[in-house]
Amino acid sequence: MKGLSYVLLCGSFVVTSSALAGEVVSVDKKGSLAVAKLGSKDSALDYANAKPIPLPEASNRPSRSLPVTGGAADLAPKKSRVIPGGMGDGKETPVQLFTDKVGDQGMGMSLDSPGYGYEYSEDILPFSTSRVDIQKVKPAHPTQLSKSYPYSAAGKLFFKVDGDTYVCSASLIRPGLVVTAAHCVAGFGEDRFYDNFEFIPAYYNGKAPYGKWTAEDVVVFSSYLQGTANCIDGVVCDNDIAVMQMKPAGKTYPGNKAGWYGIGVDGYSYLDGIVQITQLGYPVSHDQGKLMQRTDSVGIVDSDNIDNTYIGSRQTGGSSGGPWLVNFGQVASLGQGINVGYDAWSNVVVGVTSWGWGNGNVYKAQGASPFTSDNILPLVDWFCPEGDTSKLCK
Repeated sequence: MKGLSYVLLCGSFVVTSSALAGEVVSVDKKGSLAVAKLGSKDSALDYANAKPIPLPEASNRPSRSLPVTGGAADLAPKKSRVIPGGMGDGKETPVQLFTDKVGDQGMGMSLDSPGYGYEYSEDILPFSTSRVDIQKVKPAHPTQLSKSYPYSAAGKLFFKVDGDTYVCSASLIRPGLVVTAAHCVAGFGEDRFYDNFEFIPAYYNGKAPYGKWTAEDVVVFSSYLQGTANCIDGVVCDNDIAVMQMKPAGKTYPGNKAGWYGIGVDGYSYLDGIVQITQLGYPVSHDQGKLMQRTDSVGIVDSDNIDNTYIGSRQTGGSSGGPWLVNFGQVASLGQGINVGYDAWSNVVVGVTSWGWGNGNVYKAQGASPFTSDNILPLVDWFCPEGDTSKLCK
């Protein structure tokens, strides 16, 4: 993988090793960070024929019982923390990535399909999975809601694995920072990163309304890279999270256009281990991964699965790394004595799609590593330490 090197933060010194040299990355006992410094791209991405990175499948069935204590349930609301997001200016810089012969008119609708509307899955949780971009029947014309904030801060992540183009989902959490799953940037225990990362916010059927953005650096926990992280079968982990820095266009970062989400940690918006989640992603099983999908479900902390949160969901491969949001949407202008409740910041990411559980490839439950002060914040702080007011971070 041309132009790629590792940087391991080991206490107070830095170790570098080439991915091409096949050297094993050392892991410090405190669980330091592994950073990929990305050089020039070795080849063009095949946007039209990109394959979904396989969604890791959990071996443990998510617990059916509602938690009373454990995981996020033990965290009082005052101990949780939020870092608010921000809206971009909405100015589009469209790029046509490829021309789809089918086009918008041929996407079709399936109002009478068995999976339409609310559904239950294996007695797990009720949920709703549907398109973000609504298509009218007559005329067959799509309304591209995905270009509007808060949807626009989510997007599609393209990258190379051994010369082939793959896709995951991802989202902006700073003007120039993107969060996704660690398994979308590196193989668990493989001691190497993937390459050629490009993030397309608000991706829509071969179009990039806010342009395409190349990653400069990627950071994960070295324990994930080496395969020593706290995980069940290398799938359900406490740190399946990665953060990457985007290369600016002049002085502009993608979030300045598409907006970015806030970050909630240590049980933000959870109540006794229960939370309401909106999941965004691009599962290839839905509209061939060409359109953004939205799932709404109750989330439950599962103590049998390393305190990961799980939801009911129909999303599959390609949705990996997509944001799990609390308080999604825009708050109405309130009056008549009505106020918002606790933990009420809008559009806050509290996890990313990490794994699925179900029958074969039809996942009807998905899980996420919890965002905590010990996992997501060190990754963000590597690029944007507290108090940093640079254009990358604010």
